[in-house]
Amino acid sequence: MHPQMLSPHKRATTCLSQRNPSNVFHTAVTTPRLLSPSTACPLGVNARIASIGRHPSIGSASQHLPRGLARDILAQPGIEGDPLAFLDVTEAYWRALRNQKHEPQKKGPTVVSYADGPLFPPPPPPSSSSSSFPATPPSSAAQHDYDVVICGGTLGLFLATALQLRGWRVAIVEKRLVQGRNQEWNISWGELQVLEELGLLSHEELRAAVVSEFNPIRVGFVGGQDMWTQDVLNLGVHPKRLLESLRRRFEQAGGVLYENTAFKAAVVHSDGLRLKLSPGGRAAPLAVGDTNRPNGLGPPASASSPSSSPPSTPATAAGSSSHSSSSFSSSSSSSAASTPLEATKPTTTPATAAAAAAPSAAPRSLTCRLLLDCMGHYSEIVRQIRGRVKPDGMCLVVGSCAEGFPAASNSSADLLYSLSHASHDMQLFWEAFPAEGGSARTTYMFAYSDAHPERPTFEQLLDTYFEMLPGYQNLPLSQLRFKRVLFGGFPCYSNGPLPPAFDRVMQIGDASAGQSPLSFGGFGSMMRHLGRLTRGLHQALSEDRLSRSHLSWLHPYQPALSASWLFQRSMSLAVGQTAYPPGYPHAPPYAATAAAAAAAAAPPPQATSEAIAAPLLLGAGAGPAAAFQEAVAMAAARFAAGAADPEDYLREEEEEQQREAGAAASAGGQPLQVLMKQPQPQPQPQQQQQKPAMAAAFERDFRTAPDWARLPYTHVNEILGTNFGVMGLLGDRVLRPFLQDTIQLLPLSVSMTGMMLANPVTVSRVLLQVGPRTLFSWFGHYAALLAYTLSYAVLRPFRRFVPYYGFQRLLDALEYGSGSDYRYHAPAAAIP
Repeated sequence: MHPQMLSPHKRATTCLSQRNPSNVFHTAVTTPRLLSPSTACPLGVNARIASIGRHPSIGSASQHLPRGLARDILAQPGIEGDPLAFLDVTEAYWRALRNQKHEPQKKGPTVVSYADGPLFPPPPPPSSSSSSFPATPPSSAAQHDYDVVICGGTLGLFLATALQLRGWRVAIVEKRLVQGRNQEWNISWGELQVLEELGLLSHEELRAAVVSEFNPIRVGFVGGQDMWTQDVLNLGVHPKRLLESLRRRFEQAGGVLYENTAFKAAVVHSDGLRLKLSPGGRAAPLAVGDTNRPNGLGPPASASSPSSSPPSTPATAAGSSSHSSSSFSSSSSSSAASTPLEATKPTTTPATAAAAAAPSAAPRSLTCRLLLDCMGHYSEIVRQIRGRVKPDGMCLVVGSCAEGFPAASNSSADLLYSLSHASHDMQLFWEAFPAEGGSARTTYMFAYSDAHPERPTFEQLLDTYFEMLPGYQNLPLSQLRFKRVLFGGFPCYSNGPLPPAFDRVMQIGDASAGQSPLSFGGFGSMMRHLGRLTRGLHQALSEDRLSRSHLSWLHPYQPALSASWLFQRSMSLAVGQTAYPPGYPHAPPYAATAAAAAAAAAPPPQATSEAIAAPLLLGAGAGPAAAFQEAVAMAAARFAAGAADPEDYLREEEEEQQREAGAAASAGGQPLQVLMKQPQPQPQPQQQQQKPAMAAAFERDFRTAPDWARLPYTHVNEILGTNFGVMGLLGDRVLRPFLQDTIQLLPLSVSMTGMMLANPVTVSRVLLQVGPRTLFSWFGHYAALLAYTLSYAVLRPFRRFVPYYGFQRLLDALEYGSGSDYRYHAPAAAIP
């Protein structure tokens, strides 16, 4: 262990190492809030570190908290990258997103625009004097620099290689370096085999990229029994090794990489696009998309000149190895030998092959037929499409990879685990995977949330993570040597995937929002859809079907994906939605205020007042209480999602008060018309300054709602325990698809039926949690899932006989939209 980690906490860790928690995986730990850290007072330090492993309280973002464990650990030497700089960038993004208003009418930055006329005007007709000469050949696709340009090279390299092997001229534009991170990607062997099936990599190359393999996999929740399964995310793939092999394959096939080159803008013409590029690399400022991928930044400025970045160049088939040393550079190689798909690829002229083989500095502009945006959640093109729309949900993830775990206990993994009930309106989950062949272990703490202003910062989440990690893994923090610290927020939208908004431009990977809202990684989603996208784009390019309407067939509505949104919402808690018992140490600060307000508003003992009974859970009640419950549920859904301004609620109340005042005045003899003609006072600056106070008053009144209108703090663990308990009884064939983010009709139907029979009260509370609108829309998605499943079963035999683009894409939409693409593999002992 590094000495800096042992100081100033050396004495406290001695007490920690003697601690022997019991039933830590089955019982919620309820201990007092951690004391504030203090480097000046040894007692304060001792108290803080001795509390590590207990369940700390997550403060809201509005609270000012002192420096915690997170920055102490991130400041240690030897941790990969510059985690403190990454944390500051991530916090700035998260703070701006939390404070952002939901303004869908406001547009984002304009980076894609249209231009009149073709990109390549047709040549003028030959004159009569030159009629004896041969006519100029018609324009062809070879006029473009490339057929396809993919912006974003990490996940984009997979699709780029697949298209390049089909014979298309593909280039990758990457703002940094196409360097995989050292942190492993977790996936199963059945999902990874698509790379071998498409001819991207050989079995030996895939096997060399797998550095960790483990079984079994555990799922468990507080108050329930642990479940065990196999072959779900049980492989650890080294991204750097995998991408290096894939890059060699891409370059040998003639692909071109423009590294340290940033996308700036695109102009769409009727026959192609013109891309505007700018210098990237270290010339571009650090962005939130650079978090957790420090290898892409290249060596520090002290190791190389600021204006240069030596590219990594594999030996090519033609023996070319010279590259430009400019930071605004490209790397390429000559075409390799013919592939099994050679019969389907377009003709490549000798001039084109020579241009691909000659390395050169990246130009400031490129022309292409199709632009694929693989720049992730933070793509400028996505920002233009979505505008000021606030995400419907967030997945907040923090974690680390560390050495020091006992080898005997580092052979299995946790896929979804909870140690406690809700804390500060968030349900925390944990994951753990062996890494680096068992010499290290990766642990994650994550929560499904929204972008409400009171959500905690990533530093607060990291503090909680490091404080709970010893209790979770049952070892002292001083025993671990951290190699990497990971954190990030993944936005998700209920209307994914994102359809194309422009001709000849389409999003792929995380930018397309095509992954499950339950997942916080795009690698698995890319592997699942790689074959579908390769087939569809190949046919679209071959038939020149690159308009917005044709590309929309490649990102169709998928009821299996939309149906999973209900599960994401049922695993998240809105701000102010949870009821905590008196004295619960992990309740948010407003809970004590609400309890005090409720106690103050209670009638005195001598007063006689009859309490209004709460309505039944499914809306069978009537009268004022039912109306109040409906109003609370509607206001909670609007306010907690960040999609409505609290002032809207206040404005509705003011209008209601004006109507009541008008009715009272009319009853008193004063004509209502006189009241309507009276001029309304204009808002003064002082009144405008009172609007935040009015919003705060709304929050206070909303949070003092009765407990029957809220969820118990044990709700998420109860609903998940019921869900997985039923799926466990139904068997691995039902459990495995859900764990791999695939929703299918039959497993979903029997699971939901079993849940209603096993625990109807807990399941019924989901209506109060998500609201009637979300629940009714889910039933619509379920009906569509039924229709997609039956339609695919009927139309599937015609795939070989109807080659038309529309029919093929329809079958793809039915197959993937119903989850019929999932291939169940029986548990295997090891990779062959």
